[in-house]
Amino acid sequence: MHYWRSSINSGIVLDGDGTYIFRISGTLDALDFSQVSLAGNAKADNVFWVPAGGTTLGDDSIFAGIILSNAAITLGSTVVMDGRILSNGAVTTTGFFDTITAPLVTIAPPLDIVDVTSRSDCDDCIPPTLGLDSNNFRRVDLGFSYNGHSSNVGPFLTPLTLRTTEVGAVNKAVFKIFEEDAPDEVRHFDLIFGLAKGQVLGDSKVMIELYRSWDEINTVNVIDPEHALKDVRVETSEGPCRADAVFKNDCLIVTVYHTFRTPLEFNIMATNVWDEHRNARQNYFTPGVKVVESITEPEPELEIPGLAVNVTNDDAYKVLISDLNVTKSQVVVGEIIRLSFRITDGIGNIIPWITPDVGICKESATKPHYLFVKPKSVLAQDIDCPFFHSDFISSSDRFNISMVIPEGIPEGKYKLDVWADPDYINDGRFVGDHQSIDITVISAEAVPVSTGDLIESP
Repeated sequence: MHYWRSSINSGIVLDGDGTYIFRISGTLDALDFSQVSLAGNAKADNVFWVPAGGTTLGDDSIFAGIILSNAAITLGSTVVMDGRILSNGAVTTTGFFDTITAPLVTIAPPLDIVDVTSRSDCDDCIPPTLGLDSNNFRRVDLGFSYNGHSSNVGPFLTPLTLRTTEVGAVNKAVFKIFEEDAPDEVRHFDLIFGLAKGQVLGDSKVMIELYRSWDEINTVNVIDPEHALKDVRVETSEGPCRADAVFKNDCLIVTVYHTFRTPLEFNIMATNVWDEHRNARQNYFTPGVKVVESITEPEPELEIPGLAVNVTNDDAYKVLISDLNVTKSQVVVGEIIRLSFRITDGIGNIIPWITPDVGICKESATKPHYLFVKPKSVLAQDIDCPFFHSDFISSSDRFNISMVIPEGIPEGKYKLDVWADPDYINDGRFVGDHQSIDITVISAEAVPVSTGDLIESP
């Protein structure tokens, strides 16, 4: 059994298999940009936090484990949590970009932690995905397409250019779904239209439901009390999830044809998909699809929050990294460093829909291909870039990223690389950026031990 103080002010790494139990006599407070990460065979479903008081996870913090509490729990903005929250008090999220990924455990232990090891693992606990799996490894390339405009799908919220369609036009939405067992294990798919910011799936009045039986018979149900849709048709097939797997049909392809009868008040789209074992995953797409009576003028070139609209200057299509800073240029293995930078277009506007990637590479290298690395893993499988994190999201105009240099990286000189690519925008006009800072990685044993100044006695 492990005990931990009530305030996490920088970061900790839980390394190794086993059960971790943190009993806290007061509150559990994770400060802004703090991090609890897992290494070795440590699993989030084996980490338990049991505070006597309330819990607060600060802005941009990364947390792992299951929080069990009788008091209130508050999540700040852009919290990324690998785990679960079980509370008899209120649970409050203050940021739209909070992400909670459930671990593999399906039956939570009781609040008194009588026996946290006596649980039943399920045969399949991994939900289907349109893009990233529970470890943030990209399973699907370009998992979403609307009227021919394709995008990669993020872990929860996927920023898009706003697409406009008119009443009476036939629209085509295509989704690629990866299921760990097989494509025919996908049992249910929902496509939701017309959500406002802050709304959830149940708030929508326009929903297309697809049910699939074990013998692959499709049943389509349209929930549309205000008669906003007509001519709904759903087709399914199988195809490759990845561009480099053309001979492997490992994805269920769901194609939804639909026509709008009337404009919608709000634009955000969402999906909900679950498999044979009821493992479910939701995704939101924003700004989404705008439905108008008729399109009398060409669709604006750019309708992305923070990016100039109707700008013809090429600078509007540039993605630029600026103010790149790191707390230390000489880093000890196991030490936490902080990286900060801004991302703007060439005119100076903040671009909120870019999710940058960060890596430690031997040279200022090309960004590692997803085929060779496992994003957000401790060590990547690319020998030139042994450390790689992917898809960071910021709720402000600056990215502040806390990183732990993991065990296993050889000593030597590296480039701390930042890539800012328009991953979600399938548009050849956008030009990404790459910046790097020189760092040196040394082992803990190589750090000289200071004995202080020797003062002779009088």
